Amino acid sequence: FMVSAISKISETLAEIRAQNEARALKRRDIRLYLSNQHVSFELVSRIMRFVDYKLDRPSLAGFDLSLISSTLTRELFSSQRQGILLEHPLLALTNDAFPELFSNLCATFTKHVFEKDEPVFLSGMRSTAMHMTALGSFGFIDGIHLEDTETMISGIDWFGELGIFVDT
Repeated sequence: FMVSAISKISETLAEIRAQNEARALKRRDIRLYLSNQHVSFELVSRIMRFVDYKLDRPSLAGFDLSLISSTLTRELFSSQRQGILLEHPLLALTNDAFPELFSNLCATFTKHVFEKDEPVFLSGMRSTAMHMTALGSFGFIDGIHLEDTETMISGIDWFGELGIFVDT
């Protein structure tokens, strides 16, 4: 029993070491690429902070969706995203009336991570997609009336929902 437990611990440590080495290799490759492109130090620092953030967060990036069926993929995305998407009244109604359609909608939404102070959606601009916030705090500034003050928004909200009715 003790030998089996030690073996499991050794395997786990080897996996963690391999993951850390892969992460370090990705960081090195990105830094080397940026250096070869003569990117400024300030921009390299910002990019590397963002890369570190993405590498430290578990995501589906390492999960090969081709290993599972399209039905299981839809169910996976639905289970991950429905809690956020059901906050929107139209999407909640869609779920109630057409659960299969709602499941397909869950699979079409994509996750984006933005840098601090990066514009995501500008009020008054042509909307081609709906944006939903899930985590963090967001500043809202009216893009037409720049003299307006910034409004801080936290949690789940949505912007540009008219974009879902536009054919681009």
